[in-house]
Amino acid sequence: KMEHIFAAALIVFLRVFVSSDSNIQGAFVVVPRSVQNPVHHTAQFNCTIAQGQLQWLVRFKDYSYDLFWPPALYDRTLLSRGVNVVNTTERASILFINATQQNNGTQVQCIAAMQTFLNRTEKANLTVFGPPAAPSNLSMSFLDGSHVLVSWVPPFTLQGTKTWYRTYVWDMSSNSTTSFALACEGVVTTNFCVYAYENTAVNRVCAEYRFATEAVNEAGASGQSAPLDAVLPTAPRITSDPNTRVISSRAVNKFDVVFHVQVEYCGDIPVQYWLELRNTAANASVTFGPYLFEQHGSDVEIGVKVLPNYSYSYTVTVSNVAGNSTSAPQVLYTTDVQLSTITGSDHQLNVTCFFAEGTLAM
Repeated sequence: KMEHIFAAALIVFLRVFVSSDSNIQGAFVVVPRSVQNPVHHTAQFNCTIAQGQLQWLVRFKDYSYDLFWPPALYDRTLLSRGVNVVNTTERASILFINATQQNNGTQVQCIAAMQTFLNRTEKANLTVFGPPAAPSNLSMSFLDGSHVLVSWVPPFTLQGTKTWYRTYVWDMSSNSTTSFALACEGVVTTNFCVYAYENTAVNRVCAEYRFATEAVNEAGASGQSAPLDAVLPTAPRITSDPNTRVISSRAVNKFDVVFHVQVEYCGDIPVQYWLELRNTAANASVTFGPYLFEQHGSDVEIGVKVLPNYSYSYTVTVSNVAGNSTSAPQVLYTTDVQLSTITGSDHQLNVTCFFAEGTLAM
């Protein structure tokens, strides 16, 4: 008889304390869902049951056994780990857990205790995340003469969480290298920033800038990335009107002419230049270039094969990624010892353009 009583008691014990991981149909109205919470915030799990007595089961990742709410008087672990429960009704409850690194990975289940069965919901996980790492590998490219694209490699983020970016810019060529501004008009969610820069200082054709980016999420900011230093130019400046002179006469009605101009430019940025020569009477023009001006302060020549007694106008244009500068039109009258026509198959132009006093300016 004692064996039968023990067996019956064991069956009752198992039926009461061994619960099912499946959601018994009709037992739950609202079940807790997995959440991702920023560190030091409070995670929230909701549960509403249709029948029975509502309880919570909490399983900490670093704890060896399950804890039930309400907790036993002798077990203060739930309270010390920042767990609390608010019952909105008899069968509706909210479980709060402090989102700390210690509680990261905690699993939660809601229980509907009905007679001899404990019906459990599926496990809901608490994932705690901190501030993101700083962005890396900043790079810059020119979009036009007043806009650059600053991009970076974003840090790892949990799927479903949002990350924002703040890009800072310093004008290192100004008197104060500690002043900075927010590029992109504040915060962006993309991994690039289009920055509109202006160089308005007198006699400044290029300036040194420094960029840095930080990532921000609900848990906080990453701190600034490694800086990116860049030189941003304005268009090169023609500082004198171009002029011409005849170098030599190599044959009858053939002359070499030199076009000279002074240019101020940003030395680290490639500069191109070209010459436009127009026959006024024939209303015809020829453009020579563009040519790459690679050596600062060097002279570059374009020879012209000419015939006498014509009138011309000409301009010189210099250009970089920031824009163009074109000289005021100049008039050239040819005589029997100067320039001539630029039309006809027998009259090839060999014009030489040079920058005798190009100045590297920062």
